Amino acid sequence: MHAIGEPRMAHLARALFLLTVLKVAGHFFDTNAASAQEPRYVAVTTDSLKIMAERLKRDLQDGSIQLADLHAMQLRLALLGVLSEEMSAKIRALEQLPAPDKPEPQFTAGLIPLADKLRQALDEPNLGLATRYAGQLAAQIHAQQELYRGRQVESAATGDIDFDRYFDASNQLQDSLRKGDVASAAVLAVEVQSAQDAISAKKKQAHFSLISRDAYNINDALGRAAFLRKDYLAACDYLLKAADTPGRNAVLRSFGPDLWLARALLTAGYKDVVLIFQERCKAFWSIQRLDQWISILQSGGSPDFRMNIFSDEPVLSH
Repeated sequence: MHAIGEPRMAHLARALFLLTVLKVAGHFFDTNAASAQEPRYVAVTTDSLKIMAERLKRDLQDGSIQLADLHAMQLRLALLGVLSEEMSAKIRALEQLPAPDKPEPQFTAGLIPLADKLRQALDEPNLGLATRYAGQLAAQIHAQQELYRGRQVESAATGDIDFDRYFDASNQLQDSLRKGDVASAAVLAVEVQSAQDAISAKKKQAHFSLISRDAYNINDALGRAAFLRKDYLAACDYLLKAADTPGRNAVLRSFGPDLWLARALLTAGYKDVVLIFQERCKAFWSIQRLDQWISILQSGGSPDFRMNIFSDEPVLSH
């Protein structure tokens, strides 16, 4: 694993500290000045939003996780109209710091299609849809950054388990699901489950956010494969198992799971199973939309899950 020298660690510590201040406080070190005057906001145009979106996509293509995290936040605040001039200045300062570690494109490549959707929404322009995509992208980038940090710590601390292979397989599984490549996802689901079993057998602890995401993705992948084979009972079983995820993953808690399988089974007539699944999802996802869907199912209706279909239409093989 790439070692980080002392000067680079200092830069990293400073960057992470400033990011925390940026995200949590919303203002910076001179708190007296911040309270004495209203913040001045950056004038935002559609063209400037497109430039930010392109810069964010380049970060994802390059595998620059921390820059992507920073620029995703900047773009989201700009879309909401609350990007202050002071915050913009601090972001420019952070951009000048040396990269804290080597690029890791495998952690960010799977998010590029969502960045393309964001740019397309800006081209239309549909700022409401762009704001939604920006929120999803910001949450998923931040989650990937957390996984990357966990990988660094765990790979350094354990020498008897191939954590690199586990992390790579986990990200490939997520990417295959997004692309609708169910055949690859099903194979990767078995590999990721085997890796988790090995970790558990050796009483090692993997990054809990990753375990949570994988618990859903493993069953989602196997459930989609079963559905496309028309093994609907197995698909129902996997859907319910997917809802048993511990739910510590930030993206699952914020935006909920991909509901392609739930929608497919609902269309196939398994409304009772989908209702049980939705009820179980409340253990890790608390949002008004979920309650509305449950109410519609209980009244005999069929809710529209399109807002939570994040993947391409699945096929069994490519």
